[in-house]
Amino acid sequence: MKKKGFTLIELVVAIAISSILIAAIGLVLSTNIGISNQAYLSEKSYKQAAYAMTYIEDKINSAYKITEINDRDNCNFYLFKEDSPYEVKDKGSAGPKYKKVYSKYRFYTKNLDHKTILLIETENEYGDETGIGRNRVADLEDISLHYDRENEIINILINQTNKFSRFEGAIRVDKKLVNDE
Repeated sequence: MKKKGFTLIELVVAIAISSILIAAIGLVLSTNIGISNQAYLSEKSYKQAAYAMTYIEDKINSAYKITEINDRDNCNFYLFKEDSPYEVKDKGSAGPKYKKVYSKYRFYTKNLDHKTILLIETENEYGDETGIGRNRVADLEDISLHYDRENEIINILINQTNKFSRFEGAIRVDKKLVNDE
């Protein structure tokens, strides 16, 4: 009676074929993970640049005064904005009193961990008091904000290594917005 089973050669061939299939599947998965990671980084770069562009445009458009300064950190202007007034407690008055709040903004960059970080410095004036705050806007690779007095525009250039994450823009400002400090 002949025993039913696999010969050593059949087992070796089956293991070899299985190993090739597992290696092929592993290569496909590894490639897919690499492509997904690259797509994620490209999307993140694009979103950072788009957010920065929108944020900068919003701050420039809401400013009532722009002051040109010596080129510092790829930005040669201050923005001035009137913010929402705050209530002042006054026991002698019949109703609430409000004081206006003025803010001064300056964009600047800082290199951190081989990245360029776009920051905004805000100086708020609350009556006789002044407060300064710094906030991170976006992680960028290259940015230039330049106020062109002659043409009355602010040029914005955000350049990322991803070719789809390059933003250029120009915001026209009226003469009434342009003042010297």
